Amino acid sequence: MAVTSVDVAREAGVSRATVSYTLNGKGKLFSSKTQSAVYQAAEKLGYRPVAAAQTLVKGVSNIVLMIPPLSPNAEFMSLMSRLAKEYSAQSKTLLMVPPDISDKDLSYTLQSTRPYILFSGRNLTSTQRKILSNAGTSFVDMAAEMSKPKGMNWQIGQMQARHLKARGFTHLVYARLSTVENDLMLQTRQEGFIAECRKEHAEKPDVIDIDPYADADLDIFSSLKPHSGIGCYNDDTAAAILGAGHLLGLSVPKDFGIIGVDNTSVSLQTDPQLTTIDTAFDIAAVVRYFGNQNSDTSLAEELKTQLTIIARSTT
Repeated sequence: MAVTSVDVAREAGVSRATVSYTLNGKGKLFSSKTQSAVYQAAEKLGYRPVAAAQTLVKGVSNIVLMIPPLSPNAEFMSLMSRLAKEYSAQSKTLLMVPPDISDKDLSYTLQSTRPYILFSGRNLTSTQRKILSNAGTSFVDMAAEMSKPKGMNWQIGQMQARHLKARGFTHLVYARLSTVENDLMLQTRQEGFIAECRKEHAEKPDVIDIDPYADADLDIFSSLKPHSGIGCYNDDTAAAILGAGHLLGLSVPKDFGIIGVDNTSVSLQTDPQLTTIDTAFDIAAVVRYFGNQNSDTSLAEELKTQLTIIARSTT
């Protein structure tokens, strides 16, 4: 026999209305203890609200939609797995659309799914924002957070330049990954790097575009000055530069230095291992914020990210 909201209410010691409100996104009406009792009872009994009924009640579905940045790596996908698990416990389904989805297709997707929450790593059109507003969809504007002046990604570029200067590299260069030239994070990281380099009237750093394949970047090194310090968009960019340097017989960090971003598994697999910046982003904190729990903190506070330089052998 199928489990119903009546069974959950009996198990949690609350009314059926309390179960309905809590599992349909209005749990802030109740104490965190009551909400917890409802979620635990639903999980214990294996109760899942009927998706169509939820959509009729709330105007939105049980779908959490994710539009990732243009360069999702293995670590990002791992975070998505964690996010999917967190939301599954709340009877919600995480769906991720391609980062390069067209505006027309995205608008159709938003209209047809009426997501509970949209996490967006790209800028939305006014039409798309209106669709979300009409549906009552909660919107996490990751694009704004990623491109915010002096925000997280700006600080990443700044930290890279500071680290390279502190290690004694006399000429600084910023390396972009050519395949993600429209990524919002790229431009903001580059701006932070350049701003730090221009302090005390220092020269503006060179900016180079790197192909993911090392043999395609050999010509880049002919334009680099001796003992250049290279701040890279991410660890993949840094690995490509390191590979090209190996092919030319250059030594790191004697001939040039490299610092990546993300502290991915790639950074540990290169020889020598990459200096990088670790971005400890607690995505579960975002889930908690939208998990109908009483909270006095803002979303910005929940999104705090710890940035740490992991100094290894390339600087």
